[in-house]
Amino acid sequence: MDIDLILSLALAGAVLGVVEGIKPGPLLTMVIRETLSGGLRAGVWTAAAPVFTDGPLIVLSLVAAAWIATQTSVLLAITIAGAIFLAYMGIECFSLELPDMMTQAAPPKASFLRGITTNLLNPGVYVFWFLIGGPLMASA
Repeated sequence: MDIDLILSLALAGAVLGVVEGIKPGPLLTMVIRETLSGGLRAGVWTAAAPVFTDGPLIVLSLVAAAWIATQTSVLLAITIAGAIFLAYMGIECFSLELPDMMTQAAPPKASFLRGITTNLLNPGVYVFWFLIGGPLMASA
């Protein structure tokens, strides 16, 4: 493989990773929420969710991208489920209370599951992997 191609793909992957990692969205909002309500450990567990959810999406995008691109109902269903979940998250933010430092924080498993749910219901993740990430990986 040509070294220029390897370097250009590595640079593209690094830039896309940084941009996707720091842009505001549902997962970043959930990470901030979990960190403020459950502490640093809860925030880290929430932020770790894409490590586990993106892998299957990458495989799916590489295998079934052509089929899913023609199935607008699949993306519509994910978008509607994501919109309902975002509305729920927004309403839930109004009922948050400051954490009591004397009580034990919720287990990190709960934060991790919230992160997984947020990431799987975020249509942006699917759009990225099916339109940008998957084709970029396939071209490598």
